[in-house]
Amino acid sequence: MHQRKHLHIVCLFIVLILLQSEIACNNSTALYKETFPAMSTYVTVGIYTDVLPDWQTIKQKASTEALLFDHRLPESPLFSLNNEGSATLPPQLTAIVQQALDLAENSGGAFDPTILPLLNLWEFETGGRVPIYKEIRKVLPLINYKRVIIQKNNQISIAPQMGLDLGGIAKGAVVDFMAHYLSGQGYTNYMIDAGGDLLLSGAKPDGNPWKIAVRHPRYASQEENDHDRRSSKAFLCIIEIDSSQTNKAIVTSGDYERFFIQNGKRYHHIIDPHTGYPAAELVSVTVIADNCTIADGLATAAFVLGFKKGLSFLEQRQGVEALLIRETNHMLEAAQTSGFPLSPEDLML
Repeated sequence: MHQRKHLHIVCLFIVLILLQSEIACNNSTALYKETFPAMSTYVTVGIYTDVLPDWQTIKQKASTEALLFDHRLPESPLFSLNNEGSATLPPQLTAIVQQALDLAENSGGAFDPTILPLLNLWEFETGGRVPIYKEIRKVLPLINYKRVIIQKNNQISIAPQMGLDLGGIAKGAVVDFMAHYLSGQGYTNYMIDAGGDLLLSGAKPDGNPWKIAVRHPRYASQEENDHDRRSSKAFLCIIEIDSSQTNKAIVTSGDYERFFIQNGKRYHHIIDPHTGYPAAELVSVTVIADNCTIADGLATAAFVLGFKKGLSFLEQRQGVEALLIRETNHMLEAAQTSGFPLSPEDLML
């Protein structure tokens, strides 16, 4: 019999400290921000500018890009691919699928965009359940990124009963698409936060670096503290980011984002493609990179790889820094890449 199950959807693991202030130091430049629903989370866009942004168009852009990745909706090209086994995708979506396949290859399958049959078994969308082993064993052969074929003219094919889910990379991709749009509109200093997938562009007008607070993985999961997101206990660390020369993305994957509890055990949504069960060793991975798509995918891959393998995998990626947290006997332990902008003693474990 199931004990009480609760699905936690913690949208914002990364809090932009900057947004506590509405007006920049430069009196002629205001910080305009807007928060709106998209991609089953909330997206916050903040822009330093002297003219009110066209929020209606920005929101529509986010919705249009998000639709590309939502395999649940008949209007999505991924819906057609998963139901028909073959589809012609928009060029920008094909490019993301190719990035997902490249990441799958580089991570030894720790990241696998064909994970959908397993996710369907776990039913996280409707509260979650623990599938029996026979069910998992039956669908594991369908989890194989090498069986995805990209042909000419953006035609993609998959084997029968397989399904693509780009959830491990989609939010980052949508953030990058939105950033490209904002830059094309002439904005240079802005931030985009899609449920914890964060991209920073340009510099703050006062010349100070952006300050990003990374949520504490265990504080975030405590229901009684959900009302108090500004408490210092809620943060694992605060990172200063300089994006004046190139965009910077910060993404955290955690076992507290979506999970349910059964018989006293936590089951989260980051599934190991090799076993069919939630990846067991880490509780959070924070990745800093120049591209939100890459940061999103790398965080997922490293989470599945685990503490030592995940750290080694990320350390080999040029221009990438990361912080990994694992839990042993209710004690948290951190590991970080050599260039991560904080020392271990700065972490509030």
